[in-house]
Amino acid sequence: MSGLVVDASAALTLLREEPGAEVVRHHLRDQIIAGEPILVPGLFWLEVVNVLALQYRYPPAAIVEAVYELERVGMTTAEVGRPGVLAVIDAVGRSRLTAYEAAYLVLAESVGAPLLTADAQLASAAGDRAILVGADPGVAEASAPYASGPSWADWKGAAVYLGELRAAL
Repeated sequence: MSGLVVDASAALTLLREEPGAEVVRHHLRDQIIAGEPILVPGLFWLEVVNVLALQYRYPPAAIVEAVYELERVGMTTAEVGRPGVLAVIDAVGRSRLTAYEAAYLVLAESVGAPLLTADAQLASAAGDRAILVGADPGVAEASAPYASGPSWADWKGAAVYLGELRAAL
């Protein structure tokens, strides 16, 4: 195995301890032990934030903590890039995926890696490359409006974490 691409649905399964979380944990652990990369496209981080904020109404501090926990796993952001946009367009056309879903598939295909997902439609498009976890293909999740509340800066680890992010610039 030359890496593992993880989509936001699989990461959210882990973060929220939903059915399939232990399977996600197992695959991540195997990658770490093997010294193989865990890859996500740049949009992954925004998708995680969006779902936690809008669908599950997490307060900003909890969202920052969740992003921090995912970073600690050792996920590497790998851009699909402009050349990959053509492959994304092709994947959207042939499989009816969203461009966001297709970006995960294109990344997995471009590096020859399996794709860990809880999205049944994405898994179907990925075929043998897919590792489907905890998904119920008959259940569609509804969006919830963002609930305003305290700032993400209220998270007790925010100052140190922001310092690390700034130092990395």
